[in-house]
Amino acid sequence: MIRIYIIHGVAEGECFELERDTVHIGRSPHNDIQIDEGSISRRHLRVSRSEGKYHVEDLNTTNGTFVNNKLIPPGIPHEVLEGQPIAIGKVLFSLGKMFDGGIEDIQDWVDFSKDLIETGRVILKDKPVMLKKDLQLLVKVNDLFRQGPDMEKFLGEVLNCIFDYFKTLDRGVVILLEPQTGKIADVFSSSRESKEDTVMMYSRTIVHRVIRERAAIMMSDTRYEHQQDLSESMRMMQIKSVMCVPLISGAEMRGVLYIDSLNKPVGFTKEDLYLLNALSGPMAIATENASLKAILKRL
Repeated sequence: MIRIYIIHGVAEGECFELERDTVHIGRSPHNDIQIDEGSISRRHLRVSRSEGKYHVEDLNTTNGTFVNNKLIPPGIPHEVLEGQPIAIGKVLFSLGKMFDGGIEDIQDWVDFSKDLIETGRVILKDKPVMLKKDLQLLVKVNDLFRQGPDMEKFLGEVLNCIFDYFKTLDRGVVILLEPQTGKIADVFSSSRESKEDTVMMYSRTIVHRVIRERAAIMMSDTRYEHQQDLSESMRMMQIKSVMCVPLISGAEMRGVLYIDSLNKPVGFTKEDLYLLNALSGPMAIATENASLKAILKRL
């Protein structure tokens, strides 16, 4: 049995008892213990108990894990004593038994006013800078839209802008649909290496799900996603991070915008997803305008 006592922060005073030898703690509901706190990663910590000893392993998180107020290296099980304070994000807890010291002895471990990284990547103190960068990207894409270039050039420039914004992104794909049938009509793709429009692989499972559900999908780090959520092709391509948003103009589904990373996780945040959704608007309208022009040419 593993016992976890929350000393300070969200769920303070609660005790969790689980009849197993290994448990996972994090912000996602897929964990054995969910702590809904923005400074905690989706899958933050692995706790194990063997032969009466506790070990904790940080799962390569953004804000890290502290034992005795010292940062432990990620990916390596670290032995902890029962009752020893452990900090993840803005939450303090102990294992096996309640911490028997006074809260005044450890309250300076977690400064609730400091700028811990929220939702995986965006530092609070840097938000004005990030917002400025977001705005610059949106303005640039809208300027491209107003210039009215041909569809291929417009989508290629948008993908280039996205590569400039997400520095660790590897691939970008825009998939356009036939309005009448909903079938794939055209695919525009680019990679960081070539930046040329070439036919390349992408997760068809993700794309078809976005088309079917008309809703965006984001996986910040596929290592911490449930295996049933990952297709065989995603595992074969070794996709580390992926975002895909629908291109909808009015009520019409025009296609999807898909981006992913193969070399290392991008660590997408919900702010990134909002940004990609904002970019999808002018892209959807541009595809609609192109369709109308094509119809007029045939008349």
